[in-house]
Amino acid sequence: MGPVRELCSADTMHMLEKCKQQASDTIEQESEHLYGLSQDIWREPELAYKEHSAHRLLTRFFSSRAWQVQEHYQLDTAFRAHWSSAPSACLHVAFLCEYDALPELGHACGHNLIAEVGAAAALGLRAAVESVAPTVQVKITVLGTPAEEEGGGKIDLIKAGAF
Repeated sequence: MGPVRELCSADTMHMLEKCKQQASDTIEQESEHLYGLSQDIWREPELAYKEHSAHRLLTRFFSSRAWQVQEHYQLDTAFRAHWSSAPSACLHVAFLCEYDALPELGHACGHNLIAEVGAAAALGLRAAVESVAPTVQVKITVLGTPAEEEGGGKIDLIKAGAF
């Protein structure tokens, strides 16, 4: 028996298993959309600070799933999407989505996949939190972080107070 199982009651373990299953089910239900998102970003590689198509795809993706989205968050091609289970959440979890490409190589570093995985993780966590009663107080933020390859987009976001 692992250390978590030794510390948790049967009810807590049941709740955790339910949360994991709900996260997994939600990601599976969204898998075609997530894959499409990744492929659309991959097909149109954009360089640092010019990721307008990827930015638009990601902000529309989250907006269409009832997330509050700030489309141009501190940088023109950065965004912030958030969802909260309660007005004053006690736990704040963030996921980062990268989506810029390399000159001449496109998405050789897989930033289209990083965007897909960040989106999937955020959707899964939200679904898990929503499946718990009474409500767990959690805020989830997704930051779209452009210019990872050239330009230091995360550094610019740090300097602007995004983190």
